[in-house]
Amino acid sequence: MIAYRNSVLYFMWRLLRWHLGNKSPIAACFKVTRRCNLTCGHCAWDKGPGNEISTEEWKNRIEQAWQKGCVIAVFEGGEPTLRPDLSGLISYAEKKGFRTILVTNGSRPLDQYSPDSVWVSIEGPEEINDIVRGGGSYRTAISTVSANARLCKGTRMVITTVSKRNADVLAQMSKELDGAVDGIILNWLYPYDGILEAPLCSNEMLELGCKLVVRRREFPVPLMNSDSSLRSAGGHWVCRPWLMMLHDVDGHVIQGCMVRATGECPRCGCCNLGCYIELCSLFNWDFETRWAWQRCVGVRLTSRLERQIQRLKSRVLSWLYERRRPGMVGHATSSGDQSASTIAG
Repeated sequence: MIAYRNSVLYFMWRLLRWHLGNKSPIAACFKVTRRCNLTCGHCAWDKGPGNEISTEEWKNRIEQAWQKGCVIAVFEGGEPTLRPDLSGLISYAEKKGFRTILVTNGSRPLDQYSPDSVWVSIEGPEEINDIVRGGGSYRTAISTVSANARLCKGTRMVITTVSKRNADVLAQMSKELDGAVDGIILNWLYPYDGILEAPLCSNEMLELGCKLVVRRREFPVPLMNSDSSLRSAGGHWVCRPWLMMLHDVDGHVIQGCMVRATGECPRCGCCNLGCYIELCSLFNWDFETRWAWQRCVGVRLTSRLERQIQRLKSRVLSWLYERRRPGMVGHATSSGDQSASTIAG
């Protein structure tokens, strides 16, 4: 059953069920703690201790997510490594059959954890990152990733929240990270109330996303985001939030919009959370997105042939982009399950 859930056949079966009306999630996010040892300018989450549920209760939540149909388990916080039973929870999820991801700020050692992939939050080159996440956080995160290189059985990723502060330095960050990590995952900053960083507007996201598609070769550390998700940035996509479920620190379960867990009323037209864009691309039979997810959750697909194909594709797209750039126009119109947009023109 475990091997079957990681097969193409299972993926096709789930696609068929979704298009026949089934609304079962495929990914589960376990927010095991709200405690955090950093104060980042773009974070909207309450960092108080909260009423954290027990180890056994978390195992029950993991079992429930498996029974619901989830195959990807994301462990995050707060800073999840502040929870002493995290290693056991990751191991339990892996034994069930989940592909596991640990999202961390990289401030603490990772030698006791063995997820399929570690995602370390870095917001740009050292100077930019330390403005957003605090002085010294960049070097600490790089040191943690380097020390973990021989320990992580899967992939080592950097996850970056794109804002006005770092939008122009993503390629520079990639060059500085060359050799330290396997890939970079971009997430788009949501305009949460009270945050200190400024999100890009819809048109800025669209233009940057299209540029990134055609300029992948400028990134020594590859971007893991699929082309379809980058071209959808700025609200040009249909959100199907039921594809993901969130298990909050107190055991509360939300299948759907993660913004609601912060206590805010979601502004769907402003939302471009990367995880939802990629999952919704899966719904649209986008097999490139499936390959992107495989890379992100620890399946290495970085053969020489694949890199050559990606390089050729980037050159062709770059040429096409430059030809249509003067007349490129994009705007959003509402339709679909929750917040939808389509590129006009």
